[in-house]
Order: sequence, then C-alpha cells, then structure tokens
Amino acid sequence: MTEFKTLNTFQPESAKQVYDALTAAKTAFDKEDDYLYVLDTNALLKTYSFDSDSFNKLKKFIKSHKGKIFATHTVEIEYIRNRETVSNSYAVVSKKKFVEAFNKIGDTIESLYSDPGFNYSYLMKDNKDLSEKIKGLHDNYKKVSNDVVNYEKSLSKDNADAFKLECLELIVNNIDFSTKLTDESQYSLLEKEFAELHNKYKDERKNNKKITPNFPGCGEANSQKDGDYIIFHEMIELAKAQGKNIMLLTNDVAKELGRW
Repeated sequence: MTEFKTLNTFQPESAKQVYDALTAAKTAFDKEDDYLYVLDTNALLKTYSFDSDSFNKLKKFIKSHKGKIFATHTVEIEYIRNRETVSNSYAVVSKKKFVEAFNKIGDTIESLYSDPGFNYSYLMKDNKDLSEKIKGLHDNYKKVSNDVVNYEKSLSKDNADAFKLECLELIVNNIDFSTKLTDESQYSLLEKEFAELHNKYKDERKNNKKITPNFPGCGEANSQKDGDYIIFHEMIELAKAQGKNIMLLTNDVAKELGRW
C-alpha cells in the first residue's frame, strides 16, 4: 500500500520534481478545459442569499460545466450541518436589509426635496428642470414605498421555503460529492496532524515568531478548525484521481491570512 502523504509530511524527492511543480503552477490556469471546480461550504451556503438574477447566472454556469463541478465529502457534511440555519438567516437578513436600504434611499430623496434644515431646492431655484425632476423622483418614491410595504407583507414562510428547496435541488442534482479519502483512518491522522500544527502555529504567533508555514485552516478559530485542512487533502485525492487541475470556489475572504 502506498504511504499516505499529507501536506505536513510531503517532501519533494528531486530537484526536477520541484521544477515540474513550479512550471505546472505557472500554466495551471491556461486551459479552462483542464479545470475541475470544487465548491467550498460557504460558496454552497451563499446561494441562499442570491437574488433571482444571480441565481439564474449560477444555474447557467452549472449547466455549462456539467460533470466538472465537485464538492468533497467533508464539504457535504458541513453543508448539511449548516444549511437550515444559514438559509433561514439569509431569508430574514435579506428582507431586513432590503427594507433598510430602501428606506435610506427614501430619506435621502426626502432631504433633497424638502429638508427644512438645509433646503436643496433653494440651490436649484434657477434650474426649474432639475427641481421638477427631483420633485418627480420624490413623488415616485412615495408611490413605490407603498408597493414595498405590501411586498414585505406578502413575503411568507412558504416563499422562503420554496426558494430554499430550489437551492437544495440545484446543489443535489448537479454537484458531485463523492470525493473522500480512500481510508477512514486517514481522517483521524489528519485531525491529529492539524491539531499539532495549529497548536504550534498559535504558540509561534503569540510569541511573534513566523516559523511554521501557512496551511489550510491556520487562521481558524471556531470548533471545526480542521475542516479546511481535510478538504485540502480530499481535493488532492480528486486531482490525482481525475488527472485535472482544480479551482476552489469560495466565498471566504475575511479569514486571517486569507485562504490556501
């Protein structure tokens, strides 16, 4: 049985291997036909916040790349664990943000038209055309605001549930979740290895040292710290099995030290 190489234990065996890796990295994204797309957990969960235009673009992308879109076994577990909570949160937050943003626009228009503290119309007294346009904008906002109030009342739980089901259907029917490590014991090995790396990394950061290189999950602080580390190794298995380059699609842009 071939020894299972992890990110921590892998070492190049020759200068040529290093050279080949460097040259391959420079040309890895030259040919789109060589790509396999792997969706991170947060990218899957982000679909629940899409508007209809973005969701249709996603469906078009998935349709045009059929058979090339993957998510690993660990991503699937994380997605199942967080799907309901996140989708409910997005439904509530999106509705709230929309109403807040719309009201903010209304307040701005109101100030342009009739703010007694600083009357913009005074500045436009010599520009009747502009003044009339602002008045028209103000009147149209008032009309639309009534429609927004009625729309907000019409957004029912059934609407949200229908969209959540549509998102789930798109993901289940088009994304290959079959990629996992060949031996279950490898997961335990990676969890142990990550814990050792992460503890060392935290100690070095605390003492302002920079010795341990960055690795997937090094900036994590939540209870599922080793998820990125395991997903990374699952992606390596996918790349080897398919003989293809991989592009990870993620919505994670805020973590300390970035992604991998």
